[in-house]
Amino acid sequence: MDIEDFSIEAQQKRIDENNKIEKLKMNYKKLLKSGDYNINPTWLTDKNKIDFSILGDDASVKHLFLSDYQIWWTSLDNLFNHMAPTYRNSYHKNKLWLGHDDRKITKALKFWEDGNKMIPPILIMNGNNSEILPHDGKHRIALCHYFDIEEIPVIISAVSFPNFPQTFKAVLKKN
Repeated sequence: MDIEDFSIEAQQKRIDENNKIEKLKMNYKKLLKSGDYNINPTWLTDKNKIDFSILGDDASVKHLFLSDYQIWWTSLDNLFNHMAPTYRNSYHKNKLWLGHDDRKITKALKFWEDGNKMIPPILIMNGNNSEILPHDGKHRIALCHYFDIEEIPVIISAVSFPNFPQTFKAVLKKN
């Protein structure tokens, strides 16, 4: 953080942003509880328009994905069947607000509600190549599961793709 981040103006800006997100969150909670709210996630699947720098300074993302990657479509069932249980167990509809960062859930809902497209979740294999992990996009996956979206795009690096289970790859559809 820069010294300017501690100024009164910067602090007030953060407070205002937090208040705005809190109000949005409460509104979304009411809408979701009513059962009348639905959203159709839209995805940025044009590789020429995907900018991984918005995902932060994670060196592993840059190392894995700035080289070569593919976008695939998979069913959530296929993904959950091959996902590490510790992740899979967090994707329950009744845990949307409890099992995930509510700020990220709120921001994703607002982003999609405003008609924006999101980068698909990024998948990797765990250290011993036995289970799929969401490297980025856990909240997007949670929302898709909540809204019963059957199929989503995912990003897999060309380097790690050979390590993915054949049973997972067998039902993927290329973008």
